[in-house]
Amino acid sequence: RLADAHARHAMNVSVNEPTPPYIMSIHIQHGDFYEQCEVPVDQFFASFFIIAQWELRIQKGIEVTHVIMTSDESDPGWWSEVRALGWM
Repeated sequence: RLADAHARHAMNVSVNEPTPPYIMSIHIQHGDFYEQCEVPVDQFFASFFIIAQWELRIQKGIEVTHVIMTSDESDPGWWSEVRALGWM
């Protein structure tokens, strides 16, 4: 119930509406992947998670329509890029 309440709050879903199915939740710690990226970090995050959404759709038939991103990242530009993807 707690996860459901937090997801509803993040997506502005009222208690009278059903929780959207297939929510992808992503948590990235500041600095994760920086050493493992073979492409610029600003290109890595978007492509990595878009590929994950694509694989869920193709392999499992699951259409992820909501992505909730959590992080301790403090760079406003980074968060703008997250929002530009339509993620919360």
